[in-house]
Amino acid sequence: MLGAYKQVLLTPHALPMIAVGFIGRLPLSMVGLGSLLVVEDHTGSYALGGAVAATGAVTTSVFGPLLGRAADAFGQRRVLLPILGVFVVAGSTFLWAVREDQPKWIIFLAAGVAGACIPPISSMLRTRWTHLLKGSRRLPTALAFESVVDEFTFIVGPVLVTFLSTTGHTTAGLVTAFVFATVGGLLFAAQRKTEPPPGGAHLQRGPSAMRVPGLRVLCVVGFAIGGILGDLQVSLVAFSDEQDAYSLSGVLIAALAVGSMTSGILWGTLHFRNQLSSRLINIPAA
Repeated sequence: MLGAYKQVLLTPHALPMIAVGFIGRLPLSMVGLGSLLVVEDHTGSYALGGAVAATGAVTTSVFGPLLGRAADAFGQRRVLLPILGVFVVAGSTFLWAVREDQPKWIIFLAAGVAGACIPPISSMLRTRWTHLLKGSRRLPTALAFESVVDEFTFIVGPVLVTFLSTTGHTTAGLVTAFVFATVGGLLFAAQRKTEPPPGGAHLQRGPSAMRVPGLRVLCVVGFAIGGILGDLQVSLVAFSDEQDAYSLSGVLIAALAVGSMTSGILWGTLHFRNQLSSRLINIPAA
């Protein structure tokens, strides 16, 4: 069953890309929860912490496609390095603003900028797999593998950031996320052998992907799923605190990702007879 994944991992230059990509994408699973924990610790308000974390999540979703399009047009390395610098500066400003009781607008602004500039390693990895395996039957398995690794980061990240933030200094989780982003981002940018060539500035002037009807449907579905997951993240942290098990909140969040990761593993081993467009609403015929 796992032979398909083995073939994907044997793709030339894939293993270093996967390893550094895992480090670089961990912050995505740590920053939101870490921000919530830091704000709640300094203000005592889960509502404010959730609002700050939501601000970062919204700017990530809005600017992520724009960064992806810029990376396709001008090259991943040329886009990744500057936004990585902005992310670290904005994240540091956020920590300073919270700890020094600065006005809330500074906290929200810093959180929003950090969210907008969080390195989009996951999307860049999918583009690299598409470049490496274009026209190959291994491409769907590689993309399924990416989903599995994404879910694994949401198992490791919440547990790690919660452990660091509740057993040491509250800011330790976020600082660690910034370190992962810096190290992982720089090492990922150095993986030149797997980087797809830039498509040129003409991609910036092309039609919007939102004109595709199917993509609009997926955006609605993704919005609903994201809202549920965001609510669960805040609720599970508050519930753990109420049950005097604050340090275990990350474990509860990670448990959600375990089920998704298991489904992703199985999905990548199946061979479907029905069309991709019908799998969202139909039971797959494997």
